[in-house]
This record gives sequence, structure tokens and C-alpha cells, in this order.
Amino acid sequence: PRIWSLGASYKAGNLDLGAGYEQHDKMYNANGAGTFAGDGQGWHLGASYLFGGVKFGGMYTQQEGDPAAGTNAKAKAWQLGAEWKISGPHNLAFAYTQADDMKGTAGASLGPVRPNVGTDTGAKLWQVRYLHDFSKRTVGSIGYVALKNDANANYDLGGVSGSAAGAKHRAFALSLAHKF
Repeated sequence: PRIWSLGASYKAGNLDLGAGYEQHDKMYNANGAGTFAGDGQGWHLGASYLFGGVKFGGMYTQQEGDPAAGTNAKAKAWQLGAEWKISGPHNLAFAYTQADDMKGTAGASLGPVRPNVGTDTGAKLWQVRYLHDFSKRTVGSIGYVALKNDANANYDLGGVSGSAAGAKHRAFALSLAHKF
């Protein structure tokens, strides 16, 4: 298997734009036999704009693949969000993400983190976070996230919870990030 990718970003004043593309050659393991076939690719577009102390942004992404001979699968998702710099080190972030139904050959899949192609295979994710800037390089956050799968979707929260079709997941999260 081979992977190559390309990304670009642009910043002008309060506007940030970004785009990326990735190509996977011979990515899929044919029936678990250790022979690889089928290609995949994905791309995304993102933008944000700062209005006063609030940054609004959005992103659109699409992944496609040929996981087995004569099959294909396509996933599309989008996200809208905002981050509000309240005062001093205090910030609030909100986001909504929606994954559309998987399209392509019935039963095909883009891998273990995606449902098989079919109807009712989308999901919706809401999140809210409080962020505290401890310094220019250190940020802590606490947040809540709620994921609602459609009847045939099995997305989870990054392995935090099970992935039964149609499941709803909720979680609280704490994080501390330091940039070196």
C-alpha cells in the first residue's frame, strides 16, 4: 500500500481557509488474505472567520474507496462550529457534525470505523467545551459530547463506547494540551 497527500492553507486577516487531499493506493486487504487491492481517496475543505471575539467555521469532507473487486463506498460529512473568546483565559466552543448515509455498493465498507453502505447509516454529533488558557502554549478543557447514530450506523466516540447499530453515546471529556 502507498499513501500520498497534499494540503494547503491560506490566512488573510480574520479569514482562514484550508484544503487537503489524500490518495491511498492498494489500501484494502482483499478478504483478509494479506493481498492488497482497491484504492481510496479523500478530501476536505474548511474555512473560519473571526468576528470580534467569536470565530465561526465550517468543514466539508468526503472519502471514497474501492474496498473489494467490483465494490465502492463513499462517505460525506460536514461540521459547523464556533469558538467564543469570552474574557481573559476563558473560552467556549460549540460544534455540530453530521455524517450522511454511506453510498455505493450495498454491503461495502470503508473500514471498521464506518458503517456498511446502506440507508440510515448517518449520524449527528453535538459538542460543547469550556477551554482555559493557562499560558500561550498550554490549554485545558472540559466538554460534553452527544452522538446519535441512525438506525444502521455504528459510529462510536473513538473507542470510548460500544458501536452497536443505532446506538446513542454521550461522554464528558477533560484534556490538557501543551505545545512544545
